[in-house]
Amino acid sequence: MFYDTFSFYRSKEWETLRAAICMERRNDSGDLICEHCGRTIDRSYDSICHHKVELTESNVNDVNISLNPENIAVVHHRCHNEIHKRFGSYTRHIYIVWGSPCAGKTTFVEQNALKDDLIVDIDKIYAAINTSRSNRVYANVMMIYRQMIDMIKTRNGRWVNAWIVRGFPLSVDRERLAAELGAELIHIDTDKEVCLARAMNRQKDYEEIVEDWWTKFIPPRVG
Repeated sequence: MFYDTFSFYRSKEWETLRAAICMERRNDSGDLICEHCGRTIDRSYDSICHHKVELTESNVNDVNISLNPENIAVVHHRCHNEIHKRFGSYTRHIYIVWGSPCAGKTTFVEQNALKDDLIVDIDKIYAAINTSRSNRVYANVMMIYRQMIDMIKTRNGRWVNAWIVRGFPLSVDRERLAAELGAELIHIDTDKEVCLARAMNRQKDYEEIVEDWWTKFIPPRVG
């Protein structure tokens, strides 16, 4: 099968190799160490397998480049973006960070985004125009959100990377947007019990929002 770069990173061959590399490169203590900064990669969703020779449409089907473990380094997401930015000819990356309310999506993005990145966070849009997350302003929130998505789709502006932060419990919604934008999906897979405990410290009825998300949730495809 022949791939473009977008479909390659969603292929079974890549997912199998990625999982094998992350397992084989753990140290004797079971820790996965970033090959760029030397620090531990504490969360599975914060690891990325970086191609030292960057994949392009002309070399993605050359297995000596795309599926060669010697051409792959395991690094943090932030380190990955810094690597690309440091070596010029920078390619914009688009990330869809999704998961349950109170999972830690916003925190993850704040820890990993570079200073010139564009962040479209549905919760922050709500907070910017309303103090109580009222359903009456939902249409306004979504109008702003869609306008921002259109800017990302058309690559409007001088931002470096774009981060889209939203729950996306339904696989069809997140997969469709990823395909439209050529985006990488990052699942912040925090346990339901942890999310509910965090929700207790949020505004009234936030536990119901978490419960509703988990009722709708469709897990990522495996393999």
